[in-house]
Amino acid sequence: MPQFPTTQQSLLVLAVAQALMFQSVQVQAADADRVVAQNGAEASVTGQLIETTGYGVSAMYADSGGKIQSSDMAVTTSGLSAHGVQVHGFGSEFNSSGELSISTTGDGSIGLVATYGGKATVEKIDVATSGDFAAGVFAGSGEVSLGSGSIMTKGEGSAGIWSYMGRVNGAGLQIKTLGKEAVGLQAWRHPAFDQGTFIDLSASAVSTRR
Repeated sequence: MPQFPTTQQSLLVLAVAQALMFQSVQVQAADADRVVAQNGAEASVTGQLIETTGYGVSAMYADSGGKIQSSDMAVTTSGLSAHGVQVHGFGSEFNSSGELSISTTGDGSIGLVATYGGKATVEKIDVATSGDFAAGVFAGSGEVSLGSGSIMTKGEGSAGIWSYMGRVNGAGLQIKTLGKEAVGLQAWRHPAFDQGTFIDLSASAVSTRR
C-alpha cells in the first residue's frame, strides 16, 4: 500500500522547499577552487574535480544572471546544505556537456538545485547524495533538463527528483532512493499560487526502498 506523508511531514517538506527558494544565498566559501558566476558574469570549466567542505558551500554556483558552462566535471561537497550545483535567480544558467558527476554528504545537501527562475541543462548526470532531506535534483520555481544518467539518494526524506512549483524534464534516468519517506519523485504546488509543478520523464526507471 502506498505511504503518504502525514500533515506534519507535509508541512516540514513545504518549509524546506520555501527555505531553499528564498534563503539568502550570499555564501562566502573557504574553498578557493569552487566555481562562481554572479551578476551577469560567465564561467567555463572543463575536466576538473571540485571538492568543497563547509556549511552552505556549493561547488558550482550561478546567481543574479550568472552563467556557467561545464564539460565533463566532477564535484564533491561535504557539509550541511552544501549543494553540488546551485543555480539561483532569473537569468542564471548552468549548462553541462559530457558527463557531470555530483556527490554530496550532509543533511540538506542536494545534488543539483535550480531556484527562483534559475535554469540547468545537463547532458549526462550521475548524482549520489547522503543525508536527510538531500534530494538528488530540486527545482523550486526553476527549470531542470536532464539527459541520461543516474540519481541515487540515501537519507530520510531525500527524494530522487523534487519539484516545488518548478519544472524537471528527463530521459533515460535510473533513480534509486533509500530511506524513510525517501520517494523517487516528489511534486509539490503551493495552494496560494497559480503556478504549476511538473516532472516529465521518459524511458526512465524509479525504485525506492525504506
